[in-house]
Order: sequence, then C-alpha cells, then structure tokens
Amino acid sequence: MLIIAGSTNSSTGRVAAQAPGEMTISTVAGGGFSSNIPVRQAPMVQPTSVVFDPAGRGFYVIDEVNGTSLLRFVNTTANPVTLAGTTVLPQEINLIAGGGIQFSDNVPPRDADLAQITGMAISSSGNLVYLAIPAFSSIRVINVGTQAETVLGKTIAPGTINTVFMPDFFDFRGLVLHPITNDLYFIAGRVIYRIDSSRNLSSFAGGGNPPNNGNGDGGPATSAKIISPMGMAFDRSNNLLIAEGGDIRNVPGSVRLVNTKNDIFTVASNLDFPTGIAVSPNGDIFVAAGNGQQIVQVTPGGDKIVVAGNPSGRVCDLFQNPTCGDGGLATDAYLSIPDSTANTTVILAARAEGVYIPDYRYKRVRFVNLTTGNVRVLDTDIQSRRIKTIAGNGLASPYDEAQATSADLFVPTGIATDFLGNLFITDTGNNRLRYVNRTSSPITLFVTTPYAQTVQPGQIVTLNKNNSDPQTDDRITTAFFLAPQGLFYTSRGLFIVDSQAGALIKIPPTVASGRRSGVIRFLNLSNTDVVLFPNNPEAKVVVPPGQIKDIAGVRPPNNPQTLGDGQPANKVAFFPTDITVDQTGNIFIADQGNNRIRRIDASTGLVSTYFGDGTTTVLNGATGMVFDGTGRLHIADTRNNRVLRQNEAGSPTFSVIADASKGINRPRDVAVDGSGRVYVTNAVSNQILEIIAPNNAIERSTLPPATVTRVYRAMMARRRWRDSTCPIPDRRLMTSRSAPIF
Repeated sequence: MLIIAGSTNSSTGRVAAQAPGEMTISTVAGGGFSSNIPVRQAPMVQPTSVVFDPAGRGFYVIDEVNGTSLLRFVNTTANPVTLAGTTVLPQEINLIAGGGIQFSDNVPPRDADLAQITGMAISSSGNLVYLAIPAFSSIRVINVGTQAETVLGKTIAPGTINTVFMPDFFDFRGLVLHPITNDLYFIAGRVIYRIDSSRNLSSFAGGGNPPNNGNGDGGPATSAKIISPMGMAFDRSNNLLIAEGGDIRNVPGSVRLVNTKNDIFTVASNLDFPTGIAVSPNGDIFVAAGNGQQIVQVTPGGDKIVVAGNPSGRVCDLFQNPTCGDGGLATDAYLSIPDSTANTTVILAARAEGVYIPDYRYKRVRFVNLTTGNVRVLDTDIQSRRIKTIAGNGLASPYDEAQATSADLFVPTGIATDFLGNLFITDTGNNRLRYVNRTSSPITLFVTTPYAQTVQPGQIVTLNKNNSDPQTDDRITTAFFLAPQGLFYTSRGLFIVDSQAGALIKIPPTVASGRRSGVIRFLNLSNTDVVLFPNNPEAKVVVPPGQIKDIAGVRPPNNPQTLGDGQPANKVAFFPTDITVDQTGNIFIADQGNNRIRRIDASTGLVSTYFGDGTTTVLNGATGMVFDGTGRLHIADTRNNRVLRQNEAGSPTFSVIADASKGINRPRDVAVDGSGRVYVTNAVSNQILEIIAPNNAIERSTLPPATVTRVYRAMMARRRWRDSTCPIPDRRLMTSRSAPIF
C-alpha cells in the first residue's frame, strides 16, 4: 500500500493493491471539498444557494470558498449518483464543479474556475446546470448527464462545461429557466432580461419610469420600476416572481409578479430587503429577508408569516450563540443570511414539508420543518416548527477535530505512519503538523503533559494548533514551522525537516543576498525524555515528552562559511528536503542545496557526507531517499533525472537503476515496499512509476498495474508517499530548491 501526498488536490491518498493487475485509490485525509464526505461532517464556508435536482437525486449547494464558487451536490438517495463524471455516494456530498483554473470551453467542470456564481438554474431533465458568472461575462452550462445536449445552438458534451451566452453587463444575477419555453431570464441592474431559443436578448421587466412616483403595478412589466431586484422564481402558473430588495431608506422590499400576459403586480410588500425567493409545490412563496434575518412565507392569499428567524433582526453571533438556535423553534433561531450590504443573492429551496436555507456565515444548510409532525432529511430528524442543520459541520478552516477527509490541506508534502498506521502530515503551505487517527479507538497524544490531546477515530487535528500564541517553552502546541517537509517516524518520536526555518547563509558574509537554510527538528512522542547524540556534549539534545527541539542546522544570526563535515550537527547549515534513519539510528539528510546526502552519527551528532561531492555530475538536487529492507539506500537524483541505489548496505558505491532513457523525469521521491519493489514519483509526467531492476544496472520502468494512472496524473509536481509494508517505518517528499551553497 502506498500513501501519497498530492499538493494540487490538497489531499492524501491511499493506493491499495486488489486482485492481480488491479489497484484502487482513495482519499484518507484532506480534499474536503473534492471528495465524498458524510453530509453532516462536510466543511462549508459560505453557502449561498440550495437548488433541487429535478430528477429527485438530491440538491446542489453553491459554496463560496476563498472568493470563488464551488458547486457541490448532496445525494439524498440510497444509491450512488454520477454527475459530470463525479460519483456522489448516498447521504454524502461531493464537488461537481469549480476549484480549477480553466476558463475555456469543453473542460471537465472540476477543472473550471467558476469565479463567483450569482445565479443558477437546472433543466427539467436535471441534465443541464446553468450558471451566471458575471466575472467572465458569461452564462455557462454544465452537462451533468450522459448524452450530448444542445443549448442556444451550442452542443455540450457530457461531463463538460461551456459558455452559451455572454451578456454585455458588468453585473447580473438571479438566473431562472422558463418551465415551458426554456427561455432564460436574468437580472442586470433594475431590469429583468430574457434570452429566447434564438439567442435574442430582450427586456422583460423593469427599467420604466412610471408617473407619480409609482412602481408600474397593473401595467406592462417593461414599464415598471423595480428597485434592487435580487432573485427570481417561477410559480405553478408560470408567472415570474421577483424578489425586489427595494430602497432601505424609502421603498421597502416586496415580491412582484409578472403574469403570462406580461403585466406586473405586487403580491407582498413591506419586506426587509428580500435577497432570495422560492416557491413550494403548494404555491406558497418563501422569501429570505436579508435585513430582517428572517424567512417569510407568503401564502397564495397574500398573508405573510415568519417561519424562521427571531424578531431581533440580528445576524447570529457565533461567539455568543454557537448553535444559533439550531434544534429549537425556528422562529427563535438566529440566521446568518446576506443582507443589503452583501450584494449576494440567496437561492432557497422549498418543498411541501419545509424550507432549505443556505445559512451563509453559519457554514451550514438548515431545514425548517413546517409540518405538524417529524420530518427526516438525510440522516437528521427535525421536529415540528423547528430548525436544524442538515449539511455542513460548521467548523472553520482547517477543520480540525472532524473526519480527516474533510480537512483542509494546502500543499501537503510529508507523510509518516506510526506502527498502528496513524498518519503524521506536514501541511506545508499552512505551516502545520497534522495527525490522523486511523484506528477504531480514541488516541491520546502527549498523555503526560498539560497539553494532552485526544483524537477520535477517523479524525484529524493540528499538533501545533496554537502556533500564533507566545512560545514560553518548546511544547509542540505553540511550535512554528516554515515550510515543513520530510518526516520520519520512530518509536520515540518524529524527525521533521523544517526546510526554511534556518539561518540566511551568505558567502561571503558581506554579500547582499543569501540562501535560507533549514533545520531538523525532533518531536518527542514518548512518555519519557529522549536524548539524542548522548556521547557529545556539543551536540547532545534532551527533548522532554510533547516537546519539539532543533537537533541539526543553524538559526539566525549564525552564518557558517564551510560545509561543516566533522562538526556537530547544530553548527552545520543544511538545505534539506528529506530525512531518513537507518536501523542503528544514524540520521540521513537529503541536503539538496549542497548536492549531497549527509549523515549524522547517532552517538556523537557529528556530520559527514555520505554520498555526493557537491558537483551536479554525481548528485544534482536530490529530493527523496529511502532504505530498503536490506539496508541499501535509494536516492531520487532529481535534476539528473535518475534513481540511484546503493550496491550493498554501507557501500560507498551507487548504481543508476533508472534514468531518462526509461522515462524518469524530475523524480521527487522514492519508496521500496516489503517485496523490494521500487516506486518513484515522476513529477513532469505526473505519474508514479515502478522500477524493475533486480541487478545494479538500468533495466526498465513501468506504470504500476491498471487503474491508477489517471489519478496519479492529477497529482501535480510535489508529492509525498510511503509504503506501510516497508520494514522501516518512514516517510517524506520534497521539492526542488537550488544549486549548492558550499
């Protein structure tokens, strides 16, 4: 089994061998927005919309994450659902579109940049998802079905996203699709526009200037005045309903109706800035009153009833009221929906039993039960007239103390497993050290310390969770990292490459610029003090339980001018990417910046060069290394595009076992399983290759069997992985740094 850190999809995957010639890959940590997660355990950031799937398979959620929209889907059925090539498991949520960098047509929707979605509609078949994206001046369509579809004269292949119309407006929102004609409607400014099947754009409602400061009710919709229209929906009679925000100083919000004769009327007024609207199957209208922080029901007879949100008009303060009234009476609850200052359209979803609310800053989707009995949504029971979360865990990034697959990882580059299979992960881009409990029982870390931490089965935590607090000692909880990378686990603790935390090395000291070095740190995971390099007082380090200390490398203002061979490890500058330990406890460092493999003696802490002479001919930017079961060291010689293997354990001689002639191109890391199979991460081709070389010579390299190729190709540049069957528990990755210093 291989465990892989993929920096592009911000997740850690496991590749498990099945029957001969078959492999599968699954996410074990990270990728919370792009993997299947039980819906109540899933992270959400700012959900703005809930839209039912007309095919009855579940509902879509638009989630605003770091300034961009993600389109996610909740499967409410008992069977897997596949949309645009993504399978969503029963009662779980997964990403359908967004999070990519592509702007072009005919790309998989997960590769697309959706910028900010301001409107969404779905065809009656459920196969076409329409998105309003003003940042790209476009209306785009995702074909989530299995057959090609034609929209506004453009053929859209299944599993792709395409632009079908480009409105010439700076801002537009509130996309709806006519139930009969399939004409598209959207809001731009104070006007509702229609796009017919011939791609003709015309004004449908608003933009008028009625006499006597009127709003145009009773007359043609195109002569009416509509102030701050925010959302739209069609009712059962195919009349268009408009949520009119109004002017908070002079004109209150309302719901306007344009009938099939194109006349306009007001069906509800004196609303606190409606930002969204929905219609239930029985004809009731539901409005998200943004400035009132309430959901208001408008009956067919025109009565207005508050169904959710208390009268205070205040947004839920999570510090004072962490539950926001969840589980209580809906009319006592606090909501957190966008108001008139947010310029954000809300899309509600309504059915006969109640209303689905995207509770914007509460990071959840909530359901209001409007019946007199209990209603079950997904795996959640909601009592009569109460409100309850049905999707989202409400946690903030990085989503600690939740299921590991819902975690937020940013460029994870190092992985180590302990003897039980639990994971340590360097969350490099976030400068965090994460831990995943992969057992079936709770695990308490640092049990003898005041900062002991219990991790529930399947959950992930940050070990240096308080890294912004003042550092009063060397406890792990307040430790600060700077681009942590390679890891190696032993029964006593964890070796960590803190790749950019060292001194700035200037040679000579008078030069204006230099190169940032790194340090090697040790985290004591045991219950007693750990002593490293005990036989040399200059190098000796004592690490108490639960603490982390530098054991090699230099911090500012040190600026050593020599390579440092023969000196204690704490006086030597390293430019490290990876670390491993042999069976006698000696430490080996991939000193990429010096084009060497360095060795630190377990007893004395003295440094020596184990392989490489500083020239690029012998070793050029090596980023990964591993010992096999016989004690032979394997090296990913990155810039030389080759993999080296020690001829015999302890031998000074290495042989090339794979190079560019066998497809090796920027190898980042290397692993050897318990059967002696050699694997290498090939960065340029975005693949993991198996090297077959029983002798110390170049023979051949190949892809591992079967289905993993496509998944591996999606894992870009940096990687970190390990094989849990390897007799020496270890791990690491690395990234290329720069040329030698010394």
